[in-house]
Amino acid sequence: LLHPEPRMVFVFTGSYPVPFTHLRLPEHPTFRLMQYDVSFLTPADVHRLITEPVRGYLEFSPLVLRRIYRLTAGHPFYVQVICQTLVDHCNGRRLGYVNTDTLTAVIEEILENPLPHMFYFWNELSAREQLTLALLADLLSHPDHLLTTEQFRRALSSRPYGFWANLLPVKRLFRELEQRRILYRREGACAFRMDLLRLWIRREKSIWRVMQEVGERLRPDTDDPSRLAEASPVDSPTGEQNREALQAP
Repeated sequence: LLHPEPRMVFVFTGSYPVPFTHLRLPEHPTFRLMQYDVSFLTPADVHRLITEPVRGYLEFSPLVLRRIYRLTAGHPFYVQVICQTLVDHCNGRRLGYVNTDTLTAVIEEILENPLPHMFYFWNELSAREQLTLALLADLLSHPDHLLTTEQFRRALSSRPYGFWANLLPVKRLFRELEQRRILYRREGACAFRMDLLRLWIRREKSIWRVMQEVGERLRPDTDDPSRLAEASPVDSPTGEQNREALQAP
């Protein structure tokens, strides 16, 4: 297709850089292959994206605007998903004002019906990344909580699954997840950049479930039977986990 159409332009979008190494691309001085990083929106941009399309129809609590930004970190797709779900929710109930209770109900709807993009994001992660994020989501019970790598290890040591803290290259994983903008760092500590992912992982990808899924692949290579027994996550808690409050205090 490229050879007979010298002015044809292809645009590929996705969550990760597109691997072009396997493609047979034309060798021509006018052919250029460029990759652009689509950035997150600023708080001001998010505010406009939320309010301007429904100006005169819907009003938003300032706390709701701040909460949406924390949930999405300004990711355009997820901002639009929350906004569309909010509009549908308010239209169905003839609401003209969005407060924190309304937003909590909408986020609950999204978590009960996860987007395919969330599963795609999860499936693109390595086993160690999945385990690290599941552990981190389990430890971070509030959107404003952060953990350093050392706090992460110490917190795990008091939990039934704390042995995983010694099996994961935590500093490297935190650094890589930060580079991929899944985590963010503030004053040496890390948290989820998008709090919506933290909430979804806590609910859909509980630590016990992820340990059962990836634990066999990450089991330590040792002949010590006691160590192998320790590394087998077989005693998971039973009963329904307490539902986390979606609204930040």
